[in-house]
Amino acid sequence: MTRTLSGLRGFCAIIVMVVVGMACMAQETKIVVQVLNGKNGKPIANEHLVVFTGASEDKVKQHKNHAEIRTDAKGVALLSVDERTTSYIQVWVDWHILCQKTPNTQSYSVGDILKGGSSTANNCGTIKEPLEPNKFVVFARPASFRERMDQ
Repeated sequence: MTRTLSGLRGFCAIIVMVVVGMACMAQETKIVVQVLNGKNGKPIANEHLVVFTGASEDKVKQHKNHAEIRTDAKGVALLSVDERTTSYIQVWVDWHILCQKTPNTQSYSVGDILKGGSSTANNCGTIKEPLEPNKFVVFARPASFRERMDQ
């Protein structure tokens, strides 16, 4: 009888470890992406974003893996990332120009975003947003008619 109970306890311990291990593997981290107009600091609301992801900066630049999210009325969207496969991100805003000199060459570390926050450069103006953990700020401006035609 004690042998059966001992075997049952061992079996239960293994089941618990497997379930906990699977739960840890399936965990995704949420990053708050806030999109602001680099000229005036106003939120870019209800806009479609494409987020390129990858395990390295080079993988992100290849634009093979991506997620699509949408900002709310405050210019905020939630991005789910799997830290095991995503170390870097790059965000593009539909019908807007990013306020960076060479946006396709810029990738941002998920680790840095989670630790203390991060933001893109703002070459459109002097607006800055305070950084906070799990927050990534993207500065963009509306595209002109000509810029829209070129996209």
